[in-house]
Formats: sequence, structure tokens, C-alpha cells
Amino acid sequence: MKKTLALLLTLALALAVLPASVPVFAADSYLLTIAEDTVLTDASDNGMAVYLDGIIYTPYTTLQKLSGVGCSYNAADQRVTVFRTGNAIYFELDTGNTYTYEANSQIPLSAKMRGGVPYLPIQLICIRLNLYFAFVSAANSGVGYSVIRVAGKTPALSESAVISRNQEALAGVADARNVNSGLASPGGDTPPAPPAPAARDISLLFLGKPDDSLSHLLDTLEASRFSAAFFFPSDDLAGSADQMRQVFCRGFSLGILLTEDDPEAEAEAASEALASLLHIRVRLVSAADPDALSPQQRMALSQAGFQPWLPTYDVYTPELTAQRLRTALQQTLRSAESGSALLLRPDELTQQVLPVICSYLTGQNYTVRPVREWTETPN
Repeated sequence: MKKTLALLLTLALALAVLPASVPVFAADSYLLTIAEDTVLTDASDNGMAVYLDGIIYTPYTTLQKLSGVGCSYNAADQRVTVFRTGNAIYFELDTGNTYTYEANSQIPLSAKMRGGVPYLPIQLICIRLNLYFAFVSAANSGVGYSVIRVAGKTPALSESAVISRNQEALAGVADARNVNSGLASPGGDTPPAPPAPAARDISLLFLGKPDDSLSHLLDTLEASRFSAAFFFPSDDLAGSADQMRQVFCRGFSLGILLTEDDPEAEAEAASEALASLLHIRVRLVSAADPDALSPQQRMALSQAGFQPWLPTYDVYTPELTAQRLRTALQQTLRSAESGSALLLRPDELTQQVLPVICSYLTGQNYTVRPVREWTETPN
């Protein structure tokens, strides 16, 4: 198992505090933005969406173009407020603090100042305020740049339809951005834009009995349109029945977390218990430590009709804070192999950082692969 946690946490401590002000570079990786159905045409250095620390940020003015959403910047108070009916997010530019009105909870991700313009983590805002967010990679946009689309609610037109209708406007912004970045001269040949992160896929495995944060975890995953599997300990299935129903009824995968020395017998007994409790058959099984299952045990489980899914990466250690967990997860995802599986714990600490990690997964061009009983696993 790929655990270099001592080094990872050393890096986490070094990177725990990120600068609030970010310099502008000509070769920054920009993205084009569609707000509702309209292409935003400002191609200046401080007018476009951009990757910062691997996450997609947009100027605060982008939020002002969305239906039913308000966004205000108070330069004197050094605060940006994004709000809609019933909730708001506050970004304190001088302290780096971010928090919500609804839950009055801290969020471990700051706004950035860029050339005097506040930049905000757009996908995190969409998750927290239940706004619409979509990402189209450069390979699929037809204009050499990745495209994001944000809206106050789910739009009537699909991304492909909007991009097709606005291809000329998008190409115009891409050309202007190439000129402003020094990649092309006005009227000259247009070279390709700086490459986006390589496309990869990963699976999300939540192992353990969830605490009261379960509904918030599911809400965050749904808002990001990400799938995941939740594996419940085999020795407490009856006490987790309501939580398992919630996971299953909301369309997420349900599995058994093995903890005993005879995994085949444990899986069969747990499967029967689940059939009695939920009237469904569950074939997914996992273990917190994949080394606990020998190749022979994995084969025996498969022959008994079960599908093992085992985590590739586990960054959890004692005494983690939300900031350290976020940094450790980002460090791992930065170099994770395609086809891997990330262990997450279904608890309040993970809930604090999950919106950030979902945003990071999108920004790093990940596809979150479903965990299904008939899917071949990478382990």
C-alpha cells in the first residue's frame, strides 16, 4: 500500500498555509467560462477562470452574472460575500478564513487576490450554495481550452449544445487569451494553449461507520455528480440499517467492511444479514488494509460471489486537522495513478474537506469511476 505518510505530513505542514495573494504569470492555465448560457469575453489576466493550487478559481464578478445569486466585494472590510436565499459564504481576504452562514462552519480553502481582483474557488461555492457547475475538458471543447459552466440552477441546454451555439465566441476569447499570454501575435498563427492536467480516473471508498455527517457527505457528492461506495463494518450492520438505506436509496454503492480473520465466512454472514435487513444482496467487500487480504483470500471471495475493492491510498493518521487532511489528500492526488482507489473516512473531518477535494478532482481532470459489483477493479 502506498503510504509514505511521514513524508506526506511533513509536506502538509510546509504547505498548510497558502498565500492569499497570487502573482500573475503569462503562461498560467486559463479556462473559458460560460455563465448561464453566455460566454464571458473578458480575456485579461485578471478576468478569466484559472487554475490556482490545482483548483479552479474565478473572479468574484463571475458570480454576479448568475441568476438568483448575489456577490459583493467590500474592499474596506476585505471581505467577499456570495449569497442566495437561505445561505451565504464569506471569504475574508485579510485572514484567509472562509465560512458559511447556514452552518457557521469554517471551510479549509481561501480566496486569492490576483492583481487586485478577489478570486474564488468556484466549484466549492457551487457545492455549498447548490449552484450548477460543469467542466468540459480542452480535448472536448473544440477551442483548445477547458470550459466551465456555472448557473443559478440546472440549465435547460446541455454543455454540448451551448458550446456548439457559442463556438465562435469561445474561439474569440481563446484567441484573445493566446495573444495576452504571449502565445500568439494578433492575426498570427495560434499555437495550442498550455496543456491541462492529464486525464485520470479514481474511485472513492468510504470505509467505516458514518457519523452524523453522512447526509452532508452525500449532498456534496451529489452536487459534484461524483459516485462513491460506502463500506459498513460487518459487526454493526443492524445498528447501521438506517444509514445503509440512506446510502442505497440515494444511488450510492453499498458494501461490507471486513475486519475478521476468515473474510469469506464473514462476507457470507454479513451478506445474509444485509438481505434480512434491507432485502437486497450486496456483493461489494473491502478492508481498511488491503494487505490484510492474501491473494488466496481475494480469490476465495471472488469465487464465493463477492467483489473486493481495496484502497490504494490512505492518508489518515492520528491528530489530523482539516487543513492537514486537505493538504495530504491533494499531495496524494497530485501524483496518483489512474485506476487507483482513495480511502476516505465517513466522518465530520472528511466532510469539512470533501468539497475542496471534489473541486480539486475536477481541476486535476479526474473522472470519478463508479464502484460497482460488475466493474473490474484495479487491485
